[in-house]
Amino acid sequence: MIRFLQTPGRTKKLVLSALLLFICVSMVWYLVPSSGGDLSAANSGVLAKVGDQEIGIIDLQKAARGQQLSGPMIDRVFQSVLGQRVMLAEADRVGLRVTDEELRDFLHKGQFGEAFFPKGQYIGDEKYTSFVQERVGTSVPEFEKELKSELLLSKLQNMVTAGVQVDPNEIQKEGLKQFTKVKLQYAIINADEISKKVNPTESEIKAYYDQHKAQYSTPLPEKRKARYVVIDQNKLQSQIKATPDELQRYYSEHQDEFRVPEQVKASHILIKVPEGADPKVDAAARAKAEDILKQLKAGANFEELAKKNSEDPGSGKQGGSLGWFGRGQMVPEFEQAAFSLAPGQLSGIVKTTFGYHIIRVDDKHAAGIKTLQEVRAQIEPEAAGLKAHQQAESLAATVATQAKDQGLDAAAAKNQLDIVNSDWFARTDSLPGIGSSPEFTDAAFSAKEKAPPSEVATSTSYVVFEVTAVKPPAVPTYEDVRSKVETDYKAELSNTQLYKKAQELSDRAHALKDLQKAAKELGVTVKTSDLVTPTSPMADLGGMEGGASVAFTMKPGDISSPIRAGRNAAVFTVLERQEPTQAEVDKASDGIRETLLDQKRQEMMQLYVDGLKASMEKEGKVKVNQQQLDLYTKATGTE
Repeated sequence: MIRFLQTPGRTKKLVLSALLLFICVSMVWYLVPSSGGDLSAANSGVLAKVGDQEIGIIDLQKAARGQQLSGPMIDRVFQSVLGQRVMLAEADRVGLRVTDEELRDFLHKGQFGEAFFPKGQYIGDEKYTSFVQERVGTSVPEFEKELKSELLLSKLQNMVTAGVQVDPNEIQKEGLKQFTKVKLQYAIINADEISKKVNPTESEIKAYYDQHKAQYSTPLPEKRKARYVVIDQNKLQSQIKATPDELQRYYSEHQDEFRVPEQVKASHILIKVPEGADPKVDAAARAKAEDILKQLKAGANFEELAKKNSEDPGSGKQGGSLGWFGRGQMVPEFEQAAFSLAPGQLSGIVKTTFGYHIIRVDDKHAAGIKTLQEVRAQIEPEAAGLKAHQQAESLAATVATQAKDQGLDAAAAKNQLDIVNSDWFARTDSLPGIGSSPEFTDAAFSAKEKAPPSEVATSTSYVVFEVTAVKPPAVPTYEDVRSKVETDYKAELSNTQLYKKAQELSDRAHALKDLQKAAKELGVTVKTSDLVTPTSPMADLGGMEGGASVAFTMKPGDISSPIRAGRNAAVFTVLERQEPTQAEVDKASDGIRETLLDQKRQEMMQLYVDGLKASMEKEGKVKVNQQQLDLYTKATGTE
């Protein structure tokens, strides 16, 4: 279907508001409907159904986009995926649809426009497919299907929030809030200084552990020790050079990789004409193009005329040069003209959707296969890598056989390999000489203790190993978790003392009606700020949008209660308050209105989706497998 992208049509403007922006960075990774099925607890992958569409564990993992799923995050991601599946079902019920033309317009003009249509020119099917597969990690049909789902949700949101309005009084109130400035005197209670003085005794740490034993009872994972040798393919490759015969063989076996399509190197001068332009505008542009063509035929310099007249902002500055391009990368009219010209030949006036072009072909390459000499630098490391892989595989097989017959020590000595004796490791640990390797840990955790040596291939090496000890999963003892218990207890004590001192400072400042005097009595430094707004960066106070935002509700002379200031605590007093002028509020009113509109739309959509969920659950169209969701949450937390 994407072939139609080469011919951009008149764009239909799709109103994509805040919800779609969220959807565009998340849904494309996971809105892939699952197959139907029941919701029995035995069906371990199914967490919910919306109509006949399943939501499985894989959907949550895709939605997390590489983040580790655990605890509260699982519920947040699940609710997000469930909400969007509910919205898709509702959009389908009310008859909303997205056409191929709307998808094309979004790809051309939306968030992917610069990637797929640089300078207005389609990159071609091959590059488009590569981009989707490599950067998005999915197939083209799946990618386009998911984008249609995004646009469908945008249509539903636009329908639901069409009547949202913002009252002028709300804009006035928000403007006053945003542009009010305050000058503060503030005292910071430093968390690190408090923490240095917290030194609990062993009996206090043990007592804390006894009171909170449940939170330290998560079983420790199984751990193992192993002895192994590593045959590093990368190390071998650095010592290997492919022979001429090996390069020739590799070239012959991979010739399809070196095929090159027909290409043209061209320059152009563009006189733009907007789509749907008035005939007089169109005629004037064509006349200008014809005048330039006459000058060129009379011997004028193409590059100079391109720099002076071309309205292509990219190529014009380069004397009109577009560089090399293949078929499918330009709009059809331009492509047809460029590929029909001989090197050095000049076209007539060529009309496209962008305007009038004068094209000069600078060079051409016929379709064919690059020679061995042309690709030698490219294939030398590939051929060497293949040779290294074969040698590593052969050496690993030899070492594994010798190790099984004569022992790992003898096999390592015969092949001049070093043996690594690991410490205890879990499945997710990184190991010396191997790194983080699921292939190795899967093999090591499947092998029996003190069984004969085994061989396993990782992404960069071969490993011959034997498991020397196994430590089964176990509930941790106090000694196992003591370090964490001490850290947690010290953090709790420090936090308590931090706010105790901050409260003491606040109480004393209120009593004296003077923060500076109170701070001096307690040995705390006082600082003074400039005039700041709610969005001003204030590192000492953790930003004015945090706890310090209460300052904008206070009058000069007021003293605050203790507030959180990053890791620290703070107390402040307002020295000066400056209200904005009406002119400042009026100047920003349009931006404020749009922000408030977005907020209201999001709030309305949340209420709408919550209502849809409740209604569909009542009708039996939404079924949540809470038991399976709880099991998954618990299992993930344990891992």
